[in-house]
Amino acid sequence: MKSRHLVWLASVAMPLGCTLAAPPGSLDVSKAAIHSIQGGPVELRGNFAMKGSHVISQGVGSLSVDDDEYTTAIITGLAEQLREHGVQVESGADRRIEIQVVQILIHPKPQLTCVIDFNRKLGSGPVRGLQSRAESWDGRKACAAAASQVVIDTLKDPVLRDYLGGS
Repeated sequence: MKSRHLVWLASVAMPLGCTLAAPPGSLDVSKAAIHSIQGGPVELRGNFAMKGSHVISQGVGSLSVDDDEYTTAIITGLAEQLREHGVQVESGADRRIEIQVVQILIHPKPQLTCVIDFNRKLGSGPVRGLQSRAESWDGRKACAAAASQVVIDTLKDPVLRDYLGGS
């Protein structure tokens, strides 16, 4: 009986002191009510910092994240959603959306809140700093959900929708 408790305790405590990789994985925007999007074609670009992975604390243990990997996943998710809504995504288009993940943080609250700070630039316009977040009891799930939320927030932004529509 005691050995079972020790095995359970070891399995719970083991992740507390180690660093776990937290890739964005496949983004899930299926729950978001993204209405029709007018406009296009548009070019999507990622702005990459090329700084590699870094470690963020999640209160108990740490996660290893790569901002460029999240940027790539977000650009891919945006392209999928735009195409799904009838917007052509192609290189060299007159309209351009540029995204860069600047920082990923975890705030321990009752649940872990992953916050993604990102920059968005529309065409030759100014760079706009934005933020998306998501909560989960699992830091990796929170960060994957926050990356999905970047796509959702971007597609629901009226400024972006006006830009795609030519306004």
